[in-house]
Amino acid sequence: VWPVLVVIQFFFAGFHVWGKVALTGDGCNPYVFALYREGFASVGMWALALSIDGAMLPKKRSHYFLVALMGTMSFINVVFSALALDLVSAPNAAMLQPAVPVLALLWGMALKIEKATRVKALGMLVSGVGAVLIVVLTAEDSGTKSEQIILGNVLLIFQ
Repeated sequence: VWPVLVVIQFFFAGFHVWGKVALTGDGCNPYVFALYREGFASVGMWALALSIDGAMLPKKRSHYFLVALMGTMSFINVVFSALALDLVSAPNAAMLQPAVPVLALLWGMALKIEKATRVKALGMLVSGVGAVLIVVLTAEDSGTKSEQIILGNVLLIFQ
């Protein structure tokens, strides 16, 4: 299991660098980049699921809407990520990526799905302070406008 997790982390880190290179200068439009990324990923995941589990169709007709909704939300996630990469640096995007599960936990606690504990609150506080520090320190070091950096960071956090 551990080697697979290490390889996945390299893919995550590689996406931010590769994506930034693809979007820089006269590079690809962020929307087109997101469409290509989703298209190739969908075909790859479908082929993998088909080879492992066989036919992959929802058992109930009502589940087709949920599958379409999840696909649409995944595409929006990738669009936000590509737009943010167009506004901020690749290291900034890579450092803010872990903020997404923190927001998911916050929503889970707000909706009473997750039980609030001191450990979870401390983890969210530490993660939040780290994210704010990244935003502030990146805004000072970069040559781009502060408004663009803040917008890019907001897109990364809410993707």
